[in-house]
Amino acid sequence: MAHPDDRLIEGIRQQDKALIHEIYDLYQSRIIQMVQKKGGSAEDGEDVFQQALGVVLFRMVQRPDFELTSKLYTLLFSICKRLWQRQSQKNRRETITDEMPEGFTNQIEQILEDREKASLLWQHIDNLGNDCNRLFDMSFRQHMSDSEISEELGLQNKGSIRVKRTRCKKKLIASLRSDPRYLEILHQVA
Repeated sequence: MAHPDDRLIEGIRQQDKALIHEIYDLYQSRIIQMVQKKGGSAEDGEDVFQQALGVVLFRMVQRPDFELTSKLYTLLFSICKRLWQRQSQKNRRETITDEMPEGFTNQIEQILEDREKASLLWQHIDNLGNDCNRLFDMSFRQHMSDSEISEELGLQNKGSIRVKRTRCKKKLIASLRSDPRYLEILHQVA
């Protein structure tokens, strides 16, 4: 007997943009609320949802023996909950530093290791505008700390860098999502 969510699972398998957007519309806000209730931000919730859907669940449904035995939301919720618990534990263990959040930095560095992926990423970064371009360049190519970046840009405090980086990161994600090659990169970065 077919599961009611089989068409959504097939959409994930086939990377069907319309069905993936439907999944975002159906479930993302609920995942964001869960992360916020557990001490995270809306952006944390978006990141967790994206990683759960675009990496973890995508890999799961590609396995020939995968069979959905619960509602898709239940599976996504448990994946997101586990991802957020891991991230929260890692955040608690880390001391406050001047550096970028480790998860995002690691993803960017992994992408940069592959020339083709790096080319696509930097193409999108270059299109973000001078401020974001400089910020990512100083963060990832020059490996500068927030203090050094603040000084270089003439900003009063490191908090301004974090706000600016968050805005630039959102712009970058939106730009990447509009590129069909993005899903390929997303699935290759764990």
